Amino acid sequence: MYLCVCQYTQDIGILKERTACCATLYKVKSCQSYIRSTINSMDIFYALKPLYFLSKFVGLISFSLHFDSRTGKHIIQSTGVLNFVQNVYTFVIFCGITAGFVMCVRHVHTKLSTNPAQVVRDMFSAPANFITSMTCIVMMTVINRKEMIKLVTKLRTIDDILLEGKGFKIYLKTRRRMLTELVVIFGVLVPFLCYDSYFFGQLSSSAYEAMSRVSIAVNLTTVLQFLWTMRFFRHRLWLLNQKVLDSFCLQSDSLRKHTYASCSDRWRRFFQQPFTGLEEGLCSNKICSVFREGNIRKLSVLPISDIKQNDLRTLQQQSTSSDTVSCILNLRVTYNHIYEGTLIANSIYGISIIFTLMYCFVSTVSHTYFTFIDNFTNFDELEKKMPNVGYYIATHIIWIVISVGKTVAISGSCHMVKEESKILVNNLQKLQLRHPIRPDVLLHLQQFSTQVTWYSHVQGRVAVKYATLVTQLVGLSIVLRESYKEGY
Repeated sequence: MYLCVCQYTQDIGILKERTACCATLYKVKSCQSYIRSTINSMDIFYALKPLYFLSKFVGLISFSLHFDSRTGKHIIQSTGVLNFVQNVYTFVIFCGITAGFVMCVRHVHTKLSTNPAQVVRDMFSAPANFITSMTCIVMMTVINRKEMIKLVTKLRTIDDILLEGKGFKIYLKTRRRMLTELVVIFGVLVPFLCYDSYFFGQLSSSAYEAMSRVSIAVNLTTVLQFLWTMRFFRHRLWLLNQKVLDSFCLQSDSLRKHTYASCSDRWRRFFQQPFTGLEEGLCSNKICSVFREGNIRKLSVLPISDIKQNDLRTLQQQSTSSDTVSCILNLRVTYNHIYEGTLIANSIYGISIIFTLMYCFVSTVSHTYFTFIDNFTNFDELEKKMPNVGYYIATHIIWIVISVGKTVAISGSCHMVKEESKILVNNLQKLQLRHPIRPDVLLHLQQFSTQVTWYSHVQGRVAVKYATLVTQLVGLSIVLRESYKEGY
């Protein structure tokens, strides 16, 4: 009886251990399945979620992203209750900015001032701020609403072809970098905008200054969208460059490193192999039965000795050539998707970016005049009027830095995309000079190079237009400076 009780308790202990072990394995498997599903659900929408929520907050997006658990992918919805609420919210923001623009027009005092900085601010800088933000909202939520959906869909298509479902680290790194950038920028900018609105609201209207800062936030979010879009295209062009070089290097190495063993080497390897079958008790009759005449006739239907080494090398080169041609075609399709994405982005952000550059230029001129003229000519009068002259001067310097920074970031992002395309053209030209290379591969490389060159030429014409705009703005600043000197 005692032994039965001991055996029963021992069985219960073993059963508990097995149950705990099974529970642990179930938790591990469920955790692994959750991690696997999380990795599979990561796409470009997952990486762009921080900027997506910021854009919805300032009213620059009219669609919604939802994760479908059945398919494991994000889907885009442009209809529904949430989108209707978002559209109403965007309309309220647009009405507030419009009210600020009306107040800006009503409070223009050009006839009462001889200061060119104040004239530029009241006539150009302040209205340009509101006009730019209203243009951004209208272009992205009304006119280019479908184009925005096309753009994000095109980004996912590019990644599906280029990354082939292996972009987990890229998406995770992009999301962390974007989140850090947004936290740093708006963590510093929002307190500054709040205090700046309060400080200048004491001199004019608090509602007007508040709507002016909201308009600035809308413009900055538009610039961030454009910068991250250009950064996406630059990085995908870099990946395309790496894929071009890696594919050709691997194929050339496989042809270069492949060696064909001689007859003596093959016989030497055959006799050096251990006879494991004899040690396991395989009889000699079974071994000899393999070499009977009937078996030899059956096995000698396609003798390997009839195929020469040159024929094998030719077959391998032909298969490698077909693989190379298909690889080039896939790369050309990927580059075509990237180019189409840049065209869609240009149609969405083109007018908004032009207005932003004009506003940055006028704002820089206005704040520069205020900083130097008020510092060197009207400093005594400012001390009597302003409660905090130091902050008044510092805020103009900060706005100069912000305007110049946005201009440099926009031009730099476009320049980096163009330079990455030039690098791709140079790599294709170098690959055409490699020897030996088959004629069909050379033809497809030339077509790929022509395609990239023509697309880069189209992008260059857009860059020339931007350069012409910058030249005209510089000429306007010179005219303003000369008119100011003549006035004095």
